[in-house]
Amino acid sequence: MWGRRNSNPGIYHTLLKLFSIGIALAGVLNFSGCREEVISPIVIINGEPVHAAEFDFYAASHRGEIYQYFSQRYQSLDRSNIWDRRFGEESPLDMLKSRTIDHIVRDKTVLKWAQEAGLIKDISHQAFLDELLEVNDQRKMAVDSGQIIYGPIQWNPFNFYQVRQSKVELKLKNILESDSSLYSSSRIREVYEFHKNTVFSNDSLRFIKIFAVGNKIPVVRERLKKLFFSIKKCFDTSQKIACIPEIKNNAKTYRLDTTYFNLGLQIHDGDNETRFNLTDDLRSLKPGESGEVIESLDSILLFLCLNSIKGFQPLSETEIPIRQIILDTEFQKVIGDRIKKSVVKLN
Repeated sequence: MWGRRNSNPGIYHTLLKLFSIGIALAGVLNFSGCREEVISPIVIINGEPVHAAEFDFYAASHRGEIYQYFSQRYQSLDRSNIWDRRFGEESPLDMLKSRTIDHIVRDKTVLKWAQEAGLIKDISHQAFLDELLEVNDQRKMAVDSGQIIYGPIQWNPFNFYQVRQSKVELKLKNILESDSSLYSSSRIREVYEFHKNTVFSNDSLRFIKIFAVGNKIPVVRERLKKLFFSIKKCFDTSQKIACIPEIKNNAKTYRLDTTYFNLGLQIHDGDNETRFNLTDDLRSLKPGESGEVIESLDSILLFLCLNSIKGFQPLSETEIPIRQIILDTEFQKVIGDRIKKSVVKLN
């Protein structure tokens, strides 16, 4: 439902068949911004040509992850010529082609949408390479003249492409946000209810804190220690709740401080150092379990976990993340719908 990505199997299988006929994938090309050769494209997606060099550019961004996957999965991997081999039913080359195809189709679809929206004029790969050269020339001139620039002195093609593509997608999302019906109260409520048990869950544990302080007399302190271990033993058996009356009686007799409190499972508070250090230990307890008896110079402390309480962040506190979920979901839906309608022509 929310956030599900759409795909077009027909396009995928067509392109996979196409690119299995001789794309050079053995090495990473050096994309220095040179002009592409004037040759016929191997495929046209939504009117935009894709040449072999452009396909290699996209493929290069996936080679490392695929090589790492096969290296970890097959420990005895021969590093030479892995692209020509198969490992059981898996093939590094087939995986590389499939991921590259997904990448190209998606990004071409995004760029075509941006072009239709008037955000970018030329969405060809050559326009990207020309822009990269221009930006790097400007950055070099700025550095040479003593100006301060942010980021690298020279962008490499892959990082520049990612930054450029991210900016385009952000502008498209801004266009989507201009639709006043996007964040309707009914939709916000629907998303909240859908994610309430996961993203907006705020479950807590119910504890009893038993605390004795100011008892430095050895005899009294030893008696309190035995009492605390007795309470712990009682609680750690099947009796559980039956121990509560005994705890209350002992609290009166020995002037113990007993406090009930809830501890959120997903909230990290910024209390004092001692309590902060205890927080993770308490969250690891399950209902019906007790913590360790904690002794300091003048106090003894014990926590008993009674039960868990189902809770959620209130809707009023979740508007910002809900809006982001809605926007991302709507963006992916538009992209998915456009991918389904993509037109692929083979040369």
